[in-house]
Order: sequence, then structure tokens, then C-alpha cells
Amino acid sequence: MTAAVADNPDLARWQNRGRTKRRAALRLEKARGVPDLTIGGGVRRFEQTDDEALVFSLTLPLPLFDRNQGGILGATAQLAKARPHNLRPRGSRPWPPCRKRPTRWPQPMRKS
Repeated sequence: MTAAVADNPDLARWQNRGRTKRRAALRLEKARGVPDLTIGGGVRRFEQTDDEALVFSLTLPLPLFDRNQGGILGATAQLAKARPHNLRPRGSRPWPPCRKRPTRWPQPMRKS
């Protein structure tokens, strides 16, 4: 039964759609880390002299403190959760085996 579920094309399509959405969310979070250039313009009237002038502005925020690192890290974690577990060969271990803990702890060095 598990083989039939694993080979179901609808399930595979659903999993792929979830990964696609999470990749798009990661791209969005990376884009939010880049500051937006804002250009503006208009007319300004000076009441004292009854003059009018054209005004232009250019704004570029400096991302010194907020580069959206938290959002990027969260989207990366969500994308890692969406990776299928069936990419590794069957029977393989998910993590390399850990070293065994020593049975006897080393003694501290003594000063002579």
C-alpha cells in the first residue's frame, strides 16, 4: 500500500507544488532584503514670492540593520522541510553514524 501511495502522480504533483511555492517564498524574502529605489516629482508653490518650482526627489534606503535575514532564514527552513524524503536510496541512513562516546574520560593534566 505504501508503494501505491508513493507512486501516486497526484501526490507527487502536490508535493512539487508545495516546493514550488516555498521556492517562490524564498525568492520573495531575498527580494525584500534589497532596498527599493523611490523616485518622485511634483510642483511646489512658494506663497511669499508667488513662484512655482519643479521638485524631484530620489530615495534609496541603506540596509545597514534590516537586510531581512530572518525572513530569508525562515523561508530556507520551510524549503528544506518541503524536500522529499524519498530522494535518498532505500536502506541508507539519514545521517552519518555518530562516534561512540569514550568509556573512560581523559584525566586532567596535573602541574608538576
